[in-house]
Amino acid sequence: MRTAVRPRLELAAVVLAAGLCCADAQTPERIAPDADWANAITVAVTMVNYEFVPDRLSFRRGVPCRLHLENHGSEIHDFSAPEFFKAVELRNPEVLGPYATRIVVRPHETKDMYFIATRPGSYELTCADHDWAGMTARITVE
Repeated sequence: MRTAVRPRLELAAVVLAAGLCCADAQTPERIAPDADWANAITVAVTMVNYEFVPDRLSFRRGVPCRLHLENHGSEIHDFSAPEFFKAVELRNPEVLGPYATRIVVRPHETKDMYFIATRPGSYELTCADHDWAGMTARITVE
């Protein structure tokens, strides 16, 4: 019985080690070790009165970017773009919070997201609480 368990434990250890190795390889510093985050292209988005300003965002694939979000309103807004978040490598994934699908920005608060876009496409952006009022936008990655 003991000899049958040992190969399984060894296999489990190898699988776990490979998973940890691969997870570590996905950090932007590993993907783009020469990325110049201090000079990342900054795109600022203001959230106020049920709109994103601007409502069309454009990024280039492979370029370090800083998305600067400012909530100038009196209500909580969120930057919800789950498909876009899947198409980027985040330098600071903690900005997405526990759900990993949105950035919650409280009134008069700012947040920054650092990323490198990896997949071209067009992505929907909404404020999940205010999309009914037209708080939507479009993100394009070229």
